[in-house]
Amino acid sequence: ALTGIVAYLVFSMAVTSNGDPHISYYDWSNLTLKYARLVAANWVIQTVDDAGLAGYTSLALDQANEAHIGYYDDTEGDLKYARSRGGSWRIEIVDNAGDVGRFPSLKLDATGRPCMSYYDATNGDLKYAVGTSLSSAIYLPLVARQGS
Repeated sequence: ALTGIVAYLVFSMAVTSNGDPHISYYDWSNLTLKYARLVAANWVIQTVDDAGLAGYTSLALDQANEAHIGYYDDTEGDLKYARSRGGSWRIEIVDNAGDVGRFPSLKLDATGRPCMSYYDATNGDLKYAVGTSLSSAIYLPLVARQGS
């Protein structure tokens, strides 16, 4: 079973083609963003980010079933992106221009680039960011407004 107090409405799930569940969630007991996957009837749980309050996660799996998580860093008010490679995590700041990143929705495009929509609370805007396929990601946040 998943341990700790799992935050209400702060989790996301993806399922592999084999039906194996993967879950990103915020553990309120330890103030950490966690990632869990079911392997041979046992949960394997990893800490992704322990830098403070995190909220609103969105999980996607790539073709190799590696996890990608978009999430809101509530402590800093930033949108962050974490990706797993062989069990280790790389975390990047996607947008930090004000209080941004609530309610992220992460999808990977056909080339595997992370694409996220999210809320900019500072300006009341819906934003969209896409990463490059370079080893060091570059994000280009765009504002979605009616008439633009």
